[in-house]
Amino acid sequence: VALSGAPRTGVMVQPTPCRGDGGELPPPRWRAVGYVPVKKNTPETPAEELAGPAPGLFPDPLLDLGSLSLEPGRAQPVWLTLCIPADARPGVYHGAITLADGAAAVELSYTVEVAAAVLPEARTLKVTNWFWADERVTKRFGVDGLYTESWWRMIEGFAQNQWAHRQNVFWLRPYEWMCRFVAYSGQLKLDF
Repeated sequence: VALSGAPRTGVMVQPTPCRGDGGELPPPRWRAVGYVPVKKNTPETPAEELAGPAPGLFPDPLLDLGSLSLEPGRAQPVWLTLCIPADARPGVYHGAITLADGAAAVELSYTVEVAAAVLPEARTLKVTNWFWADERVTKRFGVDGLYTESWWRMIEGFAQNQWAHRQNVFWLRPYEWMCRFVAYSGQLKLDF
């Protein structure tokens, strides 16, 4: 949607349920795509594999916002996440998302095709995304320090999100989350 004129704040996003011959799917969850500054590109990465040249802003986090702020001439993607029930009938479904700020509204449509396949509950493919929750992450999320109550709430949220996306391997760093070194018969041992 092209926006002209003044910036708009408080733009509400309202997805509708998807409907099709197979019935109705739950409405998707929407999140705004946020941007992060990248100072330099990964070394030795071929130019055709780069999302763009650094330095610059690159899309990365999905932000749970109550509303959007839109500026003319700047892209603000919205990410829709659909959770398809295991018993959903295969077929094509149609949905819409409305953007409205009180002065104007626009409706965008989308189509979803549900395949005749269901992921098994057992997770046998080993999947991981490296994860650090050090001081940089606490600062980014406004957490008041490592190992505080708010830090553990943040970690719980990360873990729930990773489980929902079928991650089943967790690379722990720093290692003191899972173990400590202890002296045992004159040698250091790991106590898990």
